[in-house]
Amino acid sequence: SASLQSLGRWYTLLDTGRVRKRAVQRQVEALETEYRVGRAERSTIDLLLRARTALADAQATYHRHVANYNVALWDLEYRRGRILMTHQLTFEPLSPRELPPPERTPPP
Repeated sequence: SASLQSLGRWYTLLDTGRVRKRAVQRQVEALETEYRVGRAERSTIDLLLRARTALADAQATYHRHVANYNVALWDLEYRRGRILMTHQLTFEPLSPRELPPPERTPPP
């Protein structure tokens, strides 16, 4: 089904985004270490700023993929008719006493 394919696609993007975020984080840490040790040149500072920008972008993309994956998961459960069961929600029909009284309309 389309919902299952969508779920698979978002999971793949989510996993790829997680790997990318981790790789960029390692790059930022390496450049920060180089900067702290004092071996940084002007180009290293520029690379560090670019790496931090890339990290912010990777984090935003990752969280966007998490949100889209959750929407696809919800959509799959909805289409399967299992939302209530998945979240262990039940409801019981109201007895006539529990129903709100009908609204009275004023005479014209």
